[in-house]
Amino acid sequence: MTEEKVKPFKVEEPLRIARLDPTFKGEIMEEPNAELIKYCFQCGTCTGSCIATRFENNFNPRRIIKAALLGLKELVLSSDVLWICTLCYQCSERCPQGVKISEFMEVLRHLAVKYGYIHPSLRLQAEAILRSGRVYEDEDTANVMREDVSLPPALSVDMDEVSKILNRTGISNILLREEGDR
Repeated sequence: MTEEKVKPFKVEEPLRIARLDPTFKGEIMEEPNAELIKYCFQCGTCTGSCIATRFENNFNPRRIIKAALLGLKELVLSSDVLWICTLCYQCSERCPQGVKISEFMEVLRHLAVKYGYIHPSLRLQAEAILRSGRVYEDEDTANVMREDVSLPPALSVDMDEVSKILNRTGISNILLREEGDR
């Protein structure tokens, strides 16, 4: 089995104004704690302190912030790199401007899902919940693992309740959208 690499997060040159969404920055800043992103002066402290960058060269918080501020909505939201952030908050703790970068990354993930850019791993988990009410579908295997660590059997799932929750949160509708429907 070959290991799949994350696609590089790069702006195609030359940057075309038609690819920019001037409202994207405002949309991001409407979210709690994401409004602080306007204070980022691109020092790179976030990238330098990021654990994820040690394991994945294509993950660079500074580049993601810059692309978002420029209005490269599609590039940012469709990128696999959004899902690499571990939300460890090291970048936020070290930012000299007090930017809450981890929370900014969460906002970008939420917007990505809202616009139909769902990472395949997240889609698989959500589809499993839709089918069985659980992230893992093999309850027997789960119960064996739970028994091995002295835990009681997994609780039964009321699929009517799961269905109501998924419908109210809009997850069912998001999952029904095809990859290209945005």
